[in-house]
Amino acid sequence: MGVELEWNPFTAASRAAHAERAGRLSEAFGRYARANQPARVLICLRRALPAWPVREVLLAASAELLDLLTLAAGIDRRSMPEVAGVLTHVVEDGEGIAGALWRSAQRTVTAAGLLAGSSVMPRSLQRETAKLERLLESIRETRGSLADLALTGGRTGLSDRRTLETEFSSLRRAADELNEEGER
Repeated sequence: MGVELEWNPFTAASRAAHAERAGRLSEAFGRYARANQPARVLICLRRALPAWPVREVLLAASAELLDLLTLAAGIDRRSMPEVAGVLTHVVEDGEGIAGALWRSAQRTVTAAGLLAGSSVMPRSLQRETAKLERLLESIRETRGSLADLALTGGRTGLSDRRTLETEFSSLRRAADELNEEGER
């Protein structure tokens, strides 16, 4: 077991590592994402969860969402002024969507700890997996619509911009569904 030295314990990445070691995974995921360390989110998830189907969905949704947010933040809005507003919403609302995903991961890790060694898989875990699958699909559809607009420079017309807005609204609803599950 190696010693992990931190050059600056006040950086976002260092604080994320502290939260991870303390078991505050939702906080750690958010901090890693803000520190532009998406690989750490995925490593942490892979390490914290057993090889259940929900783990694969969480990993895929996390990777896709982090990619979407990184790409949306990096798009030059001057090159696509027609969709600048939607891009701004994707970036601004993305942290809230990610937060819903990180809270779902935290709940799933907690459930995994409670179910360790058990052969019983509660229905609530199946429902959480289904909600995560819907979130993953919404992320992919949003990315596809954004790619279509990027390829055309946003000049394809109002219907394509509305498609992106619709896809992103679906993504927000899927994230809200995850929050609702956690509040029950």
